[in-house]
Amino acid sequence: MQELHTQTTNKQLESQRASLKNAWLKKQESLKAILNTLSSPKELEELSHTKQRQASLILCHLHALEPKSLYQGVLCLENEQIPLPKNSRSLSDAANKLFKEAKKCQQRALHIATQQENLESKIAFLQAKIALLPQSNLDELRVLTPNKQSKHKKPSSWESFEIEGVRVGIGRNESENRSLLKAGRSGDTWAHIKDKPSAHMLLFTHPNRPSASLLSKACHLLAKLAYASESQQALKVAIDYTQKKHVKFAQKGGNKAFVTYTHFSSVVVAL
Repeated sequence: MQELHTQTTNKQLESQRASLKNAWLKKQESLKAILNTLSSPKELEELSHTKQRQASLILCHLHALEPKSLYQGVLCLENEQIPLPKNSRSLSDAANKLFKEAKKCQQRALHIATQQENLESKIAFLQAKIALLPQSNLDELRVLTPNKQSKHKKPSSWESFEIEGVRVGIGRNESENRSLLKAGRSGDTWAHIKDKPSAHMLLFTHPNRPSASLLSKACHLLAKLAYASESQQALKVAIDYTQKKHVKFAQKGGNKAFVTYTHFSSVVVAL
């Protein structure tokens, strides 16, 4: 009887592992496809400079151009072919539209790095979850499995888990870390791996403190995700935690955000 139970449990375990792996691999490929369609910042900056130069050329030659040349669709100035923006009312309006397009390209170039970082962090997080599957038991798989009947109707931008009936959020990048912290209440519990750039975690327990069991399971999950691709032989991970009200975002060099926190305790997780 015991042997039959073990066989059934193992079969169920392997089935759930395979199901989660397939779902996450599909999601990973989808994110990679989006990442591959993004223009490079260099291409956008070059396009911005081109449009600025073309707009300036039109203005420089405006006094010598025939108004009817607007309807040609393309101007040839100083051996350069300049496609005129659609719906331009005049040549000067075409130049203004090119300047606006150049500005948009420049703005996209500035934001593209953030888009790439966010996509890459989500892909890396999926890879970390996939790496956890072989050593996860059924209880751990239940935590990793998305809860389709969650009482939280509004979807979150960060990664969301449920441990012992408590919602646990983990940010996968700077933007999600910010969003997660803003969503928390003063008595929620915030956690972060000590002295290591990594995901932020928030346990939505306000106004109560988390139980020792809940805190332990959540910190184990955070540590395993952070070190999923590394050897976990006798690895010990220190994690700081405190109430959300003691965590503040600040600015660092390069306009990058980081947090300062006080009134914290630490727990060491053995993997």
